[in-house]
Amino acid sequence: MVISLALIVSIILMGIILWFAAHQLAPEGCEVHFGRIIFATILLKGVEVLVDMTLKIHSGDWIWWLAYLSGALIVIKIVLSLGFWRSLGVGVVYCLGVFGLQFAIGTLIREAHAH
Repeated sequence: MVISLALIVSIILMGIILWFAAHQLAPEGCEVHFGRIIFATILLKGVEVLVDMTLKIHSGDWIWWLAYLSGALIVIKIVLSLGFWRSLGVGVVYCLGVFGLQFAIGTLIREAHAH
């Protein structure tokens, strides 16, 4: 199985967003381990694919994002061992970051095809 460059780049960028959010919102003295960030990022990509396969066709974007945020909250809480409110904060920052990343990439692609 060949893993595409776009998938690898998106996982790396998602990992950077997750690390930033977790690092900023983690309690003082709490270390956010790099291995946990990598594992959580891969699981979050799996959550994204699962939600996309099950809901994107049958529902609107708001339901999709709510399901994705819920899945992200569960993964972040379990893997990063944060409290509920901190996990929710990391999940919201992470989802907004991923949304912004997808918007920026989509805009760049549209601009490249327009010229």
